[in-house]
Amino acid sequence: MIEQKPIGVGLVISDDLRQATTEVVAGNIRFKMAVGEALASRLMYALVLQFDRVQLLDHPVFGIEGLSPAAGLNTFLFVNLKHLDSIVSISPRLNAVATESSGWIEIEAQLEDRRGGFIWEGTGSTEAEATQESIGFAGGQDASIAMNRAIEIMVAKLVAQMSMSDSLHDFIDEVEPYGSLQFLSVGKSL
Repeated sequence: MIEQKPIGVGLVISDDLRQATTEVVAGNIRFKMAVGEALASRLMYALVLQFDRVQLLDHPVFGIEGLSPAAGLNTFLFVNLKHLDSIVSISPRLNAVATESSGWIEIEAQLEDRRGGFIWEGTGSTEAEATQESIGFAGGQDASIAMNRAIEIMVAKLVAQMSMSDSLHDFIDEVEPYGSLQFLSVGKSL
């Protein structure tokens, strides 16, 4: 059972993470993966399952005119890249090519309220390895399997850490009554 928390979260991914790529040269083959884009989309999906409202932002937007109170966000989740690495090796075999890959990612995240007050902070690192055999040639998808696994594991760890946070639960308890009144008051005065 997935029970969404009744708050809105603005996801702010740092520029270095958003633009992060890995590029590996194995022999005369060059593999490149947009790690930041993959992590952002997986994190966004995981947060949508956890929270009532989620919006991907370039920067916090509270106080900007035209932002509907009903679509408001209660918190910002700032995500930064600490370390990223990948390794790929290719081994030709009879009628096949074996691709071994490993991916390592380390990120930190901080959840803040709309005034910049601390709610939660989490860090984590994950390494994943994969082996894939393809008939005839090695593809970029073979080289990115380990990094994709590392991203999935990292996102799951981060969301699990956040969900277990007592300070997040306390924040939700403080905000929820006001959030309910906020939605009742849109279009009608109480």
